[in-house]
Amino acid sequence: MLRTCDFLEQGIQWQLCNGHTIRFWTHTWRDDFCLADLLHTSSPTLFDPYLKVSEFILPNRIWDEPKLHKILSAQVIPHILVVPIALIAVLDTFYWG
Repeated sequence: MLRTCDFLEQGIQWQLCNGHTIRFWTHTWRDDFCLADLLHTSSPTLFDPYLKVSEFILPNRIWDEPKLHKILSAQVIPHILVVPIALIAVLDTFYWG
């Protein structure tokens, strides 16, 4: 059963840099929970669990808001937009949170 964040990953927090490593729905890269938990869903058919955060970052290092609006509700998007994106596209890092 996919309960959004795997047990071993529950304590990992991601620091967003280039977004190529971080899974958009199932990794904890904003606040203390993954987006799938915020949306209260555990069904892998409702989203691509391997979708990367980098898919929503434009080349000029800002969020691709129109793309976010295609898959998220208007209530969730402000929670994404406050997450800073590194100015230099270096590798994402993680820490135990």
